[in-house]
Amino acid sequence: MGVEMSNIASEISRLKKDDIEDLKTLKHKRDEAERQNEIYRQNEIIDLERDIDNIQRSINGNTEVARSVKETVLDAFYVMENIYKDASGYGKALSEAYERYDTKEMLINVIEEYANLTAMREIYNLITDHVAVVDEINIDDEMKFVAETADRVKDVLISALLEVMTEEKQKELASVIWDKLLYYYEIEDESGRLIERLKDVQLELETDLDLPRGAYEVLSEAWNGMDENIRHALDNIDRIRQKLGQEAYDEEDEKIDVEKIDFFSVFNDLVEIYNNFSVTRVYYNVVCGDAYGICVRDFDYELQKAIENIKQIINTVIDYFTQS
Repeated sequence: MGVEMSNIASEISRLKKDDIEDLKTLKHKRDEAERQNEIYRQNEIIDLERDIDNIQRSINGNTEVARSVKETVLDAFYVMENIYKDASGYGKALSEAYERYDTKEMLINVIEEYANLTAMREIYNLITDHVAVVDEINIDDEMKFVAETADRVKDVLISALLEVMTEEKQKELASVIWDKLLYYYEIEDESGRLIERLKDVQLELETDLDLPRGAYEVLSEAWNGMDENIRHALDNIDRIRQKLGQEAYDEEDEKIDVEKIDFFSVFNDLVEIYNNFSVTRVYYNVVCGDAYGICVRDFDYELQKAIENIKQIINTVIDYFTQS
């Protein structure tokens, strides 16, 4: 079961049951204070499932865009719809783990839900860059609200688990993160190969003579999102290297000084790397969609390897957190 909530008093007091319920249902009823400070006075309920339906109706009802744009945007919508279903599943699993006092499963599922909610916002913004969506209740803000809720729950869990982590486990963990991230799994090299393979995707886009201009514009923006997120992953890897290898390395003892490591920050960098790769995946699912599929097998292979490896590192770290 991992570390139980009953053994971490601070965790019980800092986690809000309402937050868990919001992430389980992807619905939220604004309270009076929120309604006074926000724009939700006319519609107090956040309901992402309802909003997904509204987005689809807006796309289908739009008569002002070219058919190729609409087809490509619909591909993006179907990707977003699947992301919503995944996020909902992780939210339910998070709630069940909360009821069992299973902190390990809570952390695993809230990280997955956070990644999916982040990806939903990215694809929603891709859609609205090309098709007008009736947004009476500000759907993007709603997605932001639930993503921030997931992020907050994640941070509370990490902080609470670090409070009970032994110094010996911290020393082991520092070496594990260093070795797995920078040597054994070569995440940085994989990211570099991804950038190279991403050029193959771009070449396919540029040389597809059957691709309508409208579809090209949508898919090019998705490609840019892939490129941006892969480079962000590399930046986060460099940030971890600095925190472990430069800021925390004791040259006299020739070892990492765990007292100089902010494990909370390092772990969140790992989560952001996972988010970067996850968002890259959903953008690629748009580019390699049904309407005008631009698919590159080598890129798909390298991306999947990178996702699996960073996920394995995160799970290894979570094991250290929850077995202290």
